[in-house]
Amino acid sequence: MDNENARGVITVEMSMVLVVVMLIVAALISSIIYVHDVTVAKSISYSGAIEVIEKTDKNPGDIVRKKLRHAPLFIMTFDSNIEENLDSYTVNLSGRVTDSNVLNIVKKYLDYNTSFTLEKPMSVEFMYASIAICDVIRNDE
Repeated sequence: MDNENARGVITVEMSMVLVVVMLIVAALISSIIYVHDVTVAKSISYSGAIEVIEKTDKNPGDIVRKKLRHAPLFIMTFDSNIEENLDSYTVNLSGRVTDSNVLNIVKKYLDYNTSFTLEKPMSVEFMYASIAICDVIRNDE
């Protein structure tokens, strides 16, 4: 009789452990997908912003948004906004979870916002002019 009770206890314990292990695996897979989406979006927005800023005079934000729309993302959508400053560009990247299977409570914690700055490339003419001005100033001293 004791043998049968011991087997039943082990079965109940294993069924509880299996649920916990499955939850941990599901959380791990979900976090890997989230990190993948964030990394892909940051990479696309950074490389797209550099490419667009150096090559065209078009609105870089629209082109980067178009690249983000066609990116291989699983559970998030991103929007990118590029602001032009005097000597740099500021890229603002914001993302939100669009998967309907994610709970609303969790969605607000998974929203992603970041920004980074790209220096404007200096024109060759401006660079040589500034070097000439610095040389004149040094020679006068």
